[in-house]
Amino acid sequence: MEESDSSGVTGTAYTGDAESEFRAFYREQCKIFLKLVFMDGARRDEAHLAVDQTMQDICLRWDRIPHPRAYGKRAVINNFRKSRQREVRGIELMILGGHVTPDSYEESTLDTQEGERWVSEQRALLAPATRAALAGLYDGFSAAELADLLGTSQSAMRKRIENARKRLKADFAVARPRIEDVP
Repeated sequence: MEESDSSGVTGTAYTGDAESEFRAFYREQCKIFLKLVFMDGARRDEAHLAVDQTMQDICLRWDRIPHPRAYGKRAVINNFRKSRQREVRGIELMILGGHVTPDSYEESTLDTQEGERWVSEQRALLAPATRAALAGLYDGFSAAELADLLGTSQSAMRKRIENARKRLKADFAVARPRIEDVP
């Protein structure tokens, strides 16, 4: 039976087994999909948006997707990456529309971009699990929430975050020029 919700999206109204199957799938896969998107570099809001879009798509097509886990893993990454591309395209359109000039845009973000690039390079030296932990921490998750999401104990997560902070702090101290040394 086809149904339309308030947003105009049409899909199948499930009853019985299909609905309970999807609910079980959602509970089982939601954290896994979030973890995948965090590992790809998403912020908290981006990750939740990508997972929500993916789950809605899977729900609407539940009876037509032969392998929903595999489909969902590909779809959640694609949804996140498309969202990032739309964000970049929006900036390009602002420049083309004359709302922002390329010179002022580049000047105002050059230092930020250099700093982000350095941080990205330093993050790349960390283990993938440690990168995921720091990304989640940056996005506002607590150590307990991260431990639950990434499947580790809270004490292990706290230690992982502590070690990563120490390493990044030491790397930053070496890379940052001393104020006294600058003429």
